Amino acid sequence: MYCQDACSVDSFDTEYLVAWIPREFVSMAEKGIDVNPEQCIQWLSDTPVDLAVALHAEKLLA
Repeated sequence: MYCQDACSVDSFDTEYLVAWIPREFVSMAEKGIDVNPEQCIQWLSDTPVDLAVALHAEKLLA
């Protein structure tokens, strides 16, 4: 899971949080992502950030 800062502003100093979600909590996390009005929470695999690109290249991110 990937979260932008609370302001949801893309800038050079935006902070991010990346969290691993255990399989048994994925559906619960998905519900939270779906209702987040700022849309600042998303699956890392759905983002173009460098970490996601690197993990995809190593086949560590589906």
